[in-house]
Amino acid sequence: MRQQWGGGTRFRLYPKYDEGFEPEVVEVSSPPGSLGPGPSDARMYVANAMAKAEPYAPPDPAPPYRGPVFPPASPDPAGHFDTVPEDSPQFQAAHLFGTVRLVLDIWEQRFGEVPWWHPNAPPRLELIPSVEWQNAQSGPGFLETGWWPGFDGGEPQPFCLNFDVVAHETGHALLFGTMG
Repeated sequence: MRQQWGGGTRFRLYPKYDEGFEPEVVEVSSPPGSLGPGPSDARMYVANAMAKAEPYAPPDPAPPYRGPVFPPASPDPAGHFDTVPEDSPQFQAAHLFGTVRLVLDIWEQRFGEVPWWHPNAPPRLELIPSVEWQNAQSGPGFLETGWWPGFDGGEPQPFCLNFDVVAHETGHALLFGTMG
């Protein structure tokens, strides 16, 4: 997971959150300062929902999310997101965005620009880090993650901090974009 893009924006991503690994600093291809608060860019944005009780169920409802949201994750003065505090909702937003961006970068390094698979949806993918739901999904215009309830009454685990889950859902969006 230590992909470096030579001057890209830094994020801290967990390689295995559920196994107690510490987050690693990674660079994505976006130049520092090119990502907006949220994080956001021309291809995707985070809608950091405060209390999204239900997952999207296409075709209704669909993005954009219209409920209350946490303040967005903001880059540091140098344009990086690797200083967002881990115990904040903004870290979950930055982690989700950073993971999707890294997976997208890896695919596009091999295949060139890959379109999202949702031709009739908004042009940017909406990323929602937390839904009251024990699953994760990508669909037309969105990728959203819920929570794993934990084993034997253990602490719930947010899927937005699970690199494998987010990469899997990103793969769905990219696979359908390339294969139809």
